[in-house]
Amino acid sequence: MMALVISVGIKRKITAIGGAIFLWFLFSIISNYDLLGNALSISRLTDTAMVLVLLNPVESTRTLALLSLTTDPSQLGMSGLIALNVLGNLASPVIIASIAGWIAFLLIACFLLFRRQDAV
Repeated sequence: MMALVISVGIKRKITAIGGAIFLWFLFSIISNYDLLGNALSISRLTDTAMVLVLLNPVESTRTLALLSLTTDPSQLGMSGLIALNVLGNLASPVIIASIAGWIAFLLIACFLLFRRQDAV
């Protein structure tokens, strides 16, 4: 979805492709950056860490997949454990709502950007 927003907003194809790959890479790096999760959990800022998980669509999707596929808490990773501790049984519905919010926001952004472009 983010790649769609970038491709609608940028006229040159190669720039749009590069921007989409960079954005995917950025979110992937952020989602694999366990040092931040460890630092936040050690300092007991689990609410802040949960907000960071929900603001990252890559990490939200990974956490939702792990919550859906495994019952062993040791396999959830830092973000899955934080989600279970902060949200409890509501972890999956809240993460689904977060992902749905990302999709809705990006679709609206695409619509608004596409509407402003000149018809060629």
